[in-house]
Amino acid sequence: MADSDPEPNFAPATDIDPNVWYQVSEARVDDYADDDLNSELQVTNADTGALGLWGATGHRWQFQSVDDRPGRYALRSSVTNLRKQLATCFNETEIAEGQTQPCLADSHGGDEQKWDIADWGNETSRLPYYRFINVHNGSDYWLDCHRGNPLFMSPNIDTSVYQPAQRWLLMSMSDIDDGGFSTTFTNKNTSESHLDTHNACMAQYSTMARANAKITRLRWQGLFLVGLL
Repeated sequence: MADSDPEPNFAPATDIDPNVWYQVSEARVDDYADDDLNSELQVTNADTGALGLWGATGHRWQFQSVDDRPGRYALRSSVTNLRKQLATCFNETEIAEGQTQPCLADSHGGDEQKWDIADWGNETSRLPYYRFINVHNGSDYWLDCHRGNPLFMSPNIDTSVYQPAQRWLLMSMSDIDDGGFSTTFTNKNTSESHLDTHNACMAQYSTMARANAKITRLRWQGLFLVGLL
């Protein structure tokens, strides 16, 4: 029974192979009793980065180790490959505290694109459940899924209350065997990413200001010369 499960110690999940495509689901809609999972985390719109948990259609995920920290991964979809990574995004329609949902975002390596994944254990199978925490959002929010979608970051993390959709299942599907997927992106946290954007904008503004000043100076010089004629 779920409420008789021992208290998990949430050891970092170090058994996830970065050279494997995984099918990902959650324990409300799936279990390990069958050889295949019936549902899966999938990309519903590659342009907007929208995600959902629906019937299995062949969407796969890579877990690439990052930061030399056990259990910390960047996740890539077989649909968008290296272009995007699993992140968290503010969503004003989300009803849970924090109004944050997972999304796919252009790859940049910030903390919102890193996930600390822990072994939740499993009394009914040799395969474990997993807990997902986003590094940027912190340990007070765990990856969850509302009944019938969407996914969200939940603040309800009391393990004495059975939360099946916070228990994630990973099923190994095939090897990746593509050296490109060993790529990791520049390690920048959110504030650094924002600072880089700000600095780039200020540099562009400074360049434009100098150019405008030069144009103004040349115009005045031209008017002065005309006045002498």
